[in-house]
Amino acid sequence: MDSHWRSLSLGNISMSLNPILVLAGTANGSVHLERNGLIGSGLFSVSDTVSLDNFQFDLEADFGLGGTSLPATLTIQGHKLEWDKQGQCLTAQARLVTNAPANAFAALTENLADTVGDITCDAGRLRVSFSQDIGLANLSGAGVLLSEDVLSLALVLRFPDQTAISEPAAAFIRGYGFKQQPDGWYNEVTLRL
Repeated sequence: MDSHWRSLSLGNISMSLNPILVLAGTANGSVHLERNGLIGSGLFSVSDTVSLDNFQFDLEADFGLGGTSLPATLTIQGHKLEWDKQGQCLTAQARLVTNAPANAFAALTENLADTVGDITCDAGRLRVSFSQDIGLANLSGAGVLLSEDVLSLALVLRFPDQTAISEPAAAFIRGYGFKQQPDGWYNEVTLRL
């Protein structure tokens, strides 16, 4: 069935419910989702809070970085995400795994491992943060989920010696929208999931 959560189209969802618990005013069961390159499953429960447990969602999409479109995979997996009935994040035990930085920086460094970010709750919002050595530099990011399908992410690329970057490497980094400051290269991106 084609389903929506708030304004976000979730696509085809199949669910199984425990009917005895529904009669008691709560619901729990399993969910399987497929939508435009997104596939995943998990366990859900609805009572005083809404939670998603033991889940994994995989997405293949193009992400924009400095006007360049990059193909990437994104996996969100975890033990628990929990919200109150107003949609405020209460608990997050999850992580985000992506090959987007490996694809973006393939010309600068080979065999870059997937980037792993921690998903946490902060002031009722889901947040993502990561830090990764990419060979020539360290790439870190911190972001917040602005809505059900939009992640705002601040990226910082730091080299051991900011002044020793070759002009071709600097031009490459600028091409992805990074701007140099005294303590690193900064970029703000918005990802539509």
